[in-house]
Amino acid sequence: MSNVISASAANRRPKIGRPALWHFPSHQEWQLDNGLRVWTFDLPGQAVLSADVILDIALAVEPRELEGVASLSADIADEGTLQHPGEEFIEKAESAGVQFTAQAAYQSTRLGVDVSVDRLETALTLLSEALQYPRYDPVDVARHVADEFTNLADMASNPFAKTANALRAALFPSSWRESRRPAGDQQTLARIDAAALHTFHDSYYSPECATLIVAGQLPENVATLLQRTLGSWEPLPSHALRTSSLPLATSPRNVWVVDHPGAVQNAVYVSCLTPTRGHADLESLQIGAIAMGGSFLSRLNAVLREERGYTYGAGCSVVPLRHIGNFTAHARCRNDALQPLLAELLELLCVSTQPFTSAEIDNAIDYAIGVAPLAYDTAEAIATQAGGFVAAGMEPEWFDLHQEACLRVTPATATAAFTRWINPDQLQIVVGGDAASLVPKLDALGLHPNVVDAFGQLIG
Repeated sequence: MSNVISASAANRRPKIGRPALWHFPSHQEWQLDNGLRVWTFDLPGQAVLSADVILDIALAVEPRELEGVASLSADIADEGTLQHPGEEFIEKAESAGVQFTAQAAYQSTRLGVDVSVDRLETALTLLSEALQYPRYDPVDVARHVADEFTNLADMASNPFAKTANALRAALFPSSWRESRRPAGDQQTLARIDAAALHTFHDSYYSPECATLIVAGQLPENVATLLQRTLGSWEPLPSHALRTSSLPLATSPRNVWVVDHPGAVQNAVYVSCLTPTRGHADLESLQIGAIAMGGSFLSRLNAVLREERGYTYGAGCSVVPLRHIGNFTAHARCRNDALQPLLAELLELLCVSTQPFTSAEIDNAIDYAIGVAPLAYDTAEAIATQAGGFVAAGMEPEWFDLHQEACLRVTPATATAAFTRWINPDQLQIVVGGDAASLVPKLDALGLHPNVVDAFGQLIG
């Protein structure tokens, strides 16, 4: 029996159409008596709920000499409260199947719980305690500080981690908190003790500057549960205010080598600032970034990996933050492949000479639209994305408008936006590896780098 399919049969095959738009779940919004804003997403069938409190506390409010205090204040909040010290609090959480999460990010701070619907009240009571009355036992604080010193040592031993950290200092002006490690450095961490954590907590943790997100199969009495638990959280006399918006500025190209003697592979990053949500170019820029390097079959991977064999993988993305966004392209390669890889990478990013094709943009739109149902298939994923909207000062309805705008992107608009914002002459280039080997190679490309450490400080 022949395996050959006739042309007429092939033409009768159904064509795969564009994925249908997925819509972000609708939400209810109200406010508790203490000023805490509430967003609830009722997701039938999702019996494990996520309840996240997003505090309007940006890392920029930290004292410069105590950077890392915001991260530690969140990380240790669930390790004992005044009512239930130490292991007593942890045992109560574990016996109820409550999983805590905490993160202090550049734009906001998050404390949350994941729990089955039948134990939601217990979880909310423990979350309320952690937000209001963290114990910050000096032993726990010392252990977490020691852990961060270990993380810094691990970073120093890993050329890829060092390079990624230095990229912050290359991309953002030194006056911006975003230019430095979220959890602090050796000098700032050494100054942090339990008293510093209490002072920070008592200055900024307040329901008036927070939003509670609850996603999952909601019980009928959810409003009563929230008022009975997190409604007891007392406001502070004053609370954190947002820092002023960050300017979207361009700067001349800088080239850095993050020295790691003896490294046989290189980490390559090129990056620049871009617009964020609400800007007319955002969707065209993001679809262009997917076509350039946001999926396995994108342009960077097709050329640098498949055709040239310079790298196991290359990619790029446009990430929107609250006030600005950033574009980053990345790859790893052998020492001998650095020159041709970097030269071709910069050439590929110049889309004014190689505009995006209809096929590339169609595939990128299909990817952007099609990935949404997979990315948001759990209550936790919905709560996490909603928390991102809170941190960005956006409403959840923005998501659907964004998806519709993605459908309107054309090769011409993607090429124009990419050309406008991804200027190879203004990209910040950071390469990690053996400086003795890398500097001559970059000099030969006319890039003339400075040699720096993991924090962007000049060496030599």
